[in-house]
Amino acid sequence: MNKYKVEITEYHQRVIEVDAESEEDAISMVKEDYRKENIVLDDFDLTGLDIEIYNPNKFNKWFQIRCFMHLISLYKAFLF
Repeated sequence: MNKYKVEITEYHQRVIEVDAESEEDAISMVKEDYRKENIVLDDFDLTGLDIEIYNPNKFNKWFQIRCFMHLISLYKAFLF
């Protein structure tokens, strides 16, 4: 019998409505509330689930893509 590492990933999502002066302010307010744990996602917010064989390189690839996308957004902001 072989041993396998199986990874379980849950995806949660909730729409929060806030009154704010701008979109940036709205995002900042929700981020702050989330950071302070005033907003806590739970089972009712579950939108998806992945169960797959664990791949230790998966996060590294995801992180590299996120960094690349962030660099592109900074580059675009610098040009415009």
